[in-house]
Amino acid sequence: MLGKLTLNEKRSLVAAIAVVFALAAIFVMYSANSASALPFAFKGQVIAVDASAKTLTVKATEESSLASMGGQYTFRLNELSGVVMCGIDKDIKDIRAGDDVTVWYHEEGTGNILADSIDLSSPNMKC
Repeated sequence: MLGKLTLNEKRSLVAAIAVVFALAAIFVMYSANSASALPFAFKGQVIAVDASAKTLTVKATEESSLASMGGQYTFRLNELSGVVMCGIDKDIKDIRAGDDVTVWYHEEGTGNILADSIDLSSPNMKC
């Protein structure tokens, strides 16, 4: 079959195959990087805050799907992590043990769980 192709047709076929492999490689690399960067939501109650280490430890509440897994997780915050209460921007220093939170997070390749956004509510809070 390839013997009946002209030299230019063979070159075009090789180029097309190379493009397909390049696109497949790009897709695989993108999928590998973005799979761990997908955001997840975790609802729970804050049990510890370390503002200097920028970490937040949260225990899953009953309505969380992770509660049945003994869910206590420590989230790392960075300069891009947002904390919001009643639609107002807050800081990690505004979070207290006992506060209810929804943490939007993703896992980094290093095994860290990075908090992208924290929606904060307190048992006594009125918005």
